[in-house]
Amino acid sequence: DSHFFDPKDRNLHGAKTRMLFITLTWDPKTCDLETAWSGRKLEKVVGCPDNDPYNPSPRKGTKPENVGDHYQSHVKGCPCVSCRYNRFTTALRMKFGRVKIFRNFEAFGESTADGEVHADGYPHVHAVLLFEDHAFTVSHRDRHNHFRILRADKDKIADLWQFHVDVEACYSVQGAMGYIKKYLQKTYGKPNVENVPRITSDKAELTISLL
Repeated sequence: DSHFFDPKDRNLHGAKTRMLFITLTWDPKTCDLETAWSGRKLEKVVGCPDNDPYNPSPRKGTKPENVGDHYQSHVKGCPCVSCRYNRFTTALRMKFGRVKIFRNFEAFGESTADGEVHADGYPHVHAVLLFEDHAFTVSHRDRHNHFRILRADKDKIADLWQFHVDVEACYSVQGAMGYIKKYLQKTYGKPNVENVPRITSDKAELTISLL
């Protein structure tokens, strides 16, 4: 297991980490539930930039037999969680360089008082980020026993996401991956959630976290 700093060090003097655990939250007032997950789409035609099948102008590499086929595409600036997340990771890499990411999308409200799982809430994202070109100073341990980075660095990351962002500093790879495993098991490991793949092995956990 790779360690970035000693969590038992009370002073955290000089402690740095290249791995963060982040949670990207969602504001339900921005769009309806279906749009939050599925997005806004429009119909396009393969090989026809203007969607005019009578005036095809296929790009190099487009198979002739596919020209004229119709397909659904997300609109520019689509507000769904997948599109927002893609824009976030693109901006993150532009600011900090190479970043390896393991993430999981989760629905708010899946754990309720009745003890059952409901995959019908608004999305939020849990992700472990491994920065290959950047290290963060660990500033303190909060009252919940979570390690935090400098506020200025946290704000640089938070500014890339439209809603609230929580950032924790990870002291080891094993501990960070344990976070993701916990959230994967909450959704994908529950037999009473429909239409999601079951987790049956560590390899399956890794595959789903990279989707």
